[in-house]
Amino acid sequence: MSIEDAKRAFESRQSAVVELRRLADATEGRELTAYEVEQEQRLNDEITRLAQAEKDALDAIERDYGAARAGVASRHEQAKGKLDGLVEEYEQRLAGLLNGEVRSTAFTATESRQLNRVDDPDIKLRDVYGAMFEYIRELSSVMTAGATVLRTDSGERLYWPKVTGYSSATIVGEGAAIPESDPSFGPHVEINAFKYAYRVLATREILEDSIFDLGRYLVSQAGPAFADGLNRHFLVGDGVGKPKGLFTAAPVGKTLAAKTAVTADELIDIYHTLIPPYRRAATWLMHDSTAASIRKLKDNTGNYLWQESLRVGEPSTILGKPVLNDVAVPALAADAKVMSFGDLSAYYVRFAGALHVDRSEHVAFNTDQISWRFIQRADGVLMDDRAVTLVKTAA
Repeated sequence: MSIEDAKRAFESRQSAVVELRRLADATEGRELTAYEVEQEQRLNDEITRLAQAEKDALDAIERDYGAARAGVASRHEQAKGKLDGLVEEYEQRLAGLLNGEVRSTAFTATESRQLNRVDDPDIKLRDVYGAMFEYIRELSSVMTAGATVLRTDSGERLYWPKVTGYSSATIVGEGAAIPESDPSFGPHVEINAFKYAYRVLATREILEDSIFDLGRYLVSQAGPAFADGLNRHFLVGDGVGKPKGLFTAAPVGKTLAAKTAVTADELIDIYHTLIPPYRRAATWLMHDSTAASIRKLKDNTGNYLWQESLRVGEPSTILGKPVLNDVAVPALAADAKVMSFGDLSAYYVRFAGALHVDRSEHVAFNTDQISWRFIQRADGVLMDDRAVTLVKTAA
């Protein structure tokens, strides 16, 4: 039965009650005829039947609701049990890596997303993959500026279409033929999965004699190490056996008049070399020493072009656009690409497969140290040459 059945029974019962009241009003002060007695009995029976039907419908609705509620609770408990099982298995793996029962394991993005649904903040702190990725995001200026992140389960080469021109609509007269306007494509962009790896040692005494949180140790080691290697290649990698960095792939849009200086007018020129669609989300990227030089520039009214951020955690701006500093970017020098300006969502960063962590007691056997090996495959490539413009100094 449904709520509609209960509603119909209620409305019919109300009609019968109204009809019974009319009969009572019409026969007030006199004896009922045989027909009126029969009619009164029929209405009373009908009211009783409809009241029972209404109750049966409501009871059925309550049973269905209870069953649905129980089903939801059961699924919730199953999901919670599955999540608890995941956390327990994760903790067992970390413990196994610490005591030597586990020699090799892999931490994945999928596992990280599931672990971050747990309310316990300590579990999130020991989420090796998620915390490592946050290190990379914070320490890599390209990723901080909004690079697009791709994650794949495996590391085979990907071939991505590169758009060099977009379709454009035109006004067409009544009955006139509609012209074609197809996007144009350049050579496909190849996205690889280069293997980034490093080893770190820990003495057996550290592992055995202290309250050692292996999860946080792995995070503190893996995050900065991968961030440093990846960030340099995302910026200045030459594309030979490594990612093709932003300062290698993007075109030069402005050459400065001087070898070691930039002027206020040149900054305005750089700003307008980028077409408006990409300018909306553009970011300046430069070496810290270049930023120090630009901070001293003023416009014609004596106001600094560099505007300090008024909020903690937000970048300063030049001409209204955020500025990021990175020591991996070339500093001001003759014939050097010293600055980029553009929408860095056009730079794609790929993480292929899991973060692999392996343990060995044999690599440094003679010094009684435990060796940890970290491996993560990744690549970076600029997908749209028009999205970013580079600034080069005079030769």
